[in-house]
Amino acid sequence: MGGTTWLRFRDLRCINKKRVERLMWENGWQARCIVNTPRPRVAQSVSQASQPDERWAMDATSLYCEQDGWIGVVAVIDCCTREIVGIDVARRGRAVKAQRALDSACLKRFGLIYPNGESRPVQRSDNGKVFTSKSFTGSCKQYGLTHRSSSRPIPRSRTG
Repeated sequence: MGGTTWLRFRDLRCINKKRVERLMWENGWQARCIVNTPRPRVAQSVSQASQPDERWAMDATSLYCEQDGWIGVVAVIDCCTREIVGIDVARRGRAVKAQRALDSACLKRFGLIYPNGESRPVQRSDNGKVFTSKSFTGSCKQYGLTHRSSSRPIPRSRTG
């Protein structure tokens, strides 16, 4: 409850907010104001895919179904063609489900789970628990994919 609200409630008088602030300042009752300075950010570079299988983006979401309740959906999209390369739908959204979506994407594009020899796409995702887990980052290394996370917690820059 603020100072003016408390005094209005207690004394049933109309008291100006500026007067309360002045009296608090004169008596040294003013609290220190913490100034939030902006943190330095990493320089953002424009990242565009010029050909298919150059960069993939992943994200997880949950949907409500009347019959099964909440289900988790993890999708892998090719950033050049905007084609969904891999998808996994399950009752829970865990790191294993993200690995399954990545498995289906590698099987669809390369014909095998562990691509070898060819250039591999850069896999981008947000900083969610599923994509930063040890098991998921380990599977990215096994597939030979370079995993990059977004540097800022802003929705537009997650896969961008």
